[in-house]
Amino acid sequence: PAGDESLFILNSGIDQGLRLRDLNHDGRCELIISNPDRQAVYMWSEQNSEWQQLSWSLPADALIVDAKGRDAGLRFVDINEDGLDDALFSNESRYSLHLFKSLEEGWKTLFEKQRMGAGEVPAISRNGTNNGAWFHSKHLWVQNEDTVKLKHLVAGKSFAELMELQGPQPKSPSAALESIQVKPGFHVELVAAEPLVQDPVAFDWGPDGKLWVTEMADYPLGVDESGKFAGRVRYLEDTDGDGTYDKSTLFLEGLGYPTGVMSWRNGVIVTTAPEVFYAEDTDGDGKADLRESLYTGFGEGNQQHRVNGLRWGLDNWIYLANGDSGGDLLSVKTGEKLT
Repeated sequence: PAGDESLFILNSGIDQGLRLRDLNHDGRCELIISNPDRQAVYMWSEQNSEWQQLSWSLPADALIVDAKGRDAGLRFVDINEDGLDDALFSNESRYSLHLFKSLEEGWKTLFEKQRMGAGEVPAISRNGTNNGAWFHSKHLWVQNEDTVKLKHLVAGKSFAELMELQGPQPKSPSAALESIQVKPGFHVELVAAEPLVQDPVAFDWGPDGKLWVTEMADYPLGVDESGKFAGRVRYLEDTDGDGTYDKSTLFLEGLGYPTGVMSWRNGVIVTTAPEVFYAEDTDGDGKADLRESLYTGFGEGNQQHRVNGLRWGLDNWIYLANGDSGGDLLSVKTGEKLT
């Protein structure tokens, strides 16, 4: 590799998980190293005549060898039959499938699971040794002392069955609508869907017919699990009066896990711990340019337990909930501490 870095097939007689593999089947092998101390992938640079490390690697828990250099349970095989090498990992305690996308993106995890019971992926390795696993006719097969009592003396999963282990997939808007069951006399209509709105957690109608929506695009660990906020407030409009929203306007962005929105005066009230604030578009461009903090000090615990649920009561008060997050509340306008 570039620089002073050295890679070894063996270190003190221990297999380091160094493999050559043509991941994208372009006729040129990539160099993969995978052990508990190192996960990396390199491609050969003709221009520089050296191995250059790529920006991605195998997932942290999908290893070729364990700390003792033994078979950890990973195999490269084209599970989804797209001509690229996917990574199937399976040992006595867990299993996962990672689909290869490209040399720019690497593998994308389809599922990762702990062993719980029947119907799971057969173990490829067990206690550091091959568990009698091989691939044939679009199946993973396992034959060992545990399978001798089975009807065909082997255990297996087809590639199609492996793909299905990812669990239920998102439905299209029309399919989701058809799946909703209501009592006789009621019906459900689709008024908005992606891409007009994404990750909605709360909504409220304004007197002008706008549908205000908070979107928690940063749940649960921020953008790319970096902690960066990406919550949004947008409003939807039905511009042609057909009962379906057809226009979406981003009103606010960069919020930290927004949980509630309520149409109020010329703008909206938004809950996003530790704050409840009012936002308004004063120049008519659809973007909030006025933001006024009303209350602060709400607890920032579990995102699902934060201040939320703005409701206008019959007594003309606005009510909200705060889960079990607590906090030391303060009225920003008056300076009064609330208990």
